[in-house]
Amino acid sequence: MPATLPKSLVAVWLVLFAAWSTYATFLNDGYWSVFPPFETLAETQVFSDLGTALTLFLLWAIADLARQGRSRWWGLVLLLGIAASGSIAALSYLLLRRSEPVAPAA
Repeated sequence: MPATLPKSLVAVWLVLFAAWSTYATFLNDGYWSVFPPFETLAETQVFSDLGTALTLFLLWAIADLARQGRSRWWGLVLLLGIAASGSIAALSYLLLRRSEPVAPAA
């Protein structure tokens, strides 16, 4: 069994999750409907869990970018993507990342 997820599985999950997110946030409730997020303890727990998971992913991705010899600016791009779209940016990174090292950035 491979150590990483097949990109086809990540692509399918990304499409399904993006479709669900688009429906739930833009077409149904509106993007800003989740704010203020800390009205109940359960909402606080969900947002803190999501924040923790995405922060850990971001730290891993920044180390992954360094292993690939890519510019650290890509970490900033990923941070902005996560801030704007959450897990969609993380799934996109997994789909688009190179598994082999690249030449160091100039």
